[in-house]
Amino acid sequence: MPAHANLRRLVELATASEWPVEFVVAYAPLLGSYAFHRVVVGLRGDPEDDVDALRFRLEGAFPGEVEVRVLRRTEWARGMTDLDLVLLDAFQQGEPLFDRGAWSGVVAHFQDLADRGLIMKTRRGWRRPGDAPRDPDAEMLARMLQALREGKR
Repeated sequence: MPAHANLRRLVELATASEWPVEFVVAYAPLLGSYAFHRVVVGLRGDPEDDVDALRFRLEGAFPGEVEVRVLRRTEWARGMTDLDLVLLDAFQQGEPLFDRGAWSGVVAHFQDLADRGLIMKTRRGWRRPGDAPRDPDAEMLARMLQALREGKR
């Protein structure tokens, strides 16, 4: 995935913010187009502030060009054990645009799990050997309902 000028600018905005950014990774341009990118921004710690503020700032700077997911350290570290579909796809396909060192370690761990057969790519996502087939749509709906119950958006 070639470095797009706006992706470089997004990294500049993210790292110049007050947020402790650990890595910025672009992956999965939609429909083979480099006009729209998905981006994961991993934070160094677990700030109590609402991380959506950073997401809104980054997406707002490039309307219609990027979809940003900002994750606290515990969230991105938990991505493999929870089989977070977005993170697992980013681990497999992502191009680091900025990395203080954690991303390369996470990808190495992911690759080790995949090489040993402890996680497997399927037609509809990821799974561990012996897991029942997953329904990502039902899981997403369950997470949305839980967030609504907790008063989150």
